[in-house]
Amino acid sequence: LTALESKYFDNPMPTPLADMDTMVGLAHQKIQALTDHFRPLSSALPWQLHAAVAYSQQQWQPLGETISADLEKLAYGLPARIEGQDKMWMTLAAYFGGEPHLEDARALTAQQGGDPDNWIDVKQRYPRLTEKRFYRHTEAGFVEADEVLRKVENTVHYYRALKVLSAQNEKEL
Repeated sequence: LTALESKYFDNPMPTPLADMDTMVGLAHQKIQALTDHFRPLSSALPWQLHAAVAYSQQQWQPLGETISADLEKLAYGLPARIEGQDKMWMTLAAYFGGEPHLEDARALTAQQGGDPDNWIDVKQRYPRLTEKRFYRHTEAGFVEADEVLRKVENTVHYYRALKVLSAQNEKEL
């Protein structure tokens, strides 16, 4: 139930519709080029996630080999027991907010009785890293949590759109 609530109701600042329209339009035109470029760069994470982050950061100008290398490094740096979507979303949080801040949020989650390997539990505590009473006891200190979570959410929207477009492209081939 918590996962469903988070997916549909805990979207702090969703991507503006106009931005999604632009991204989807561009992706539709470039889907095969995106597939060809990002698929070889990904192993721990889906290529569509690499492409979504590259769009989020640079609107694919230039296409992001460095971004992909950074994402893969962050994904491999997470404990192996973290899998699937939890791994993807935590990798994004580490990418946009820094790995030390993600680890602080995971530690805070564990201290408060949550599951530090579950993104929904970590996401609920991440904003607390903006409160002095919490961040003063962390390794990395203060983080712009709302901005990090907004970037993660926006990238998730891009990722989902790219998954749909790539599936349609595969059917057409």
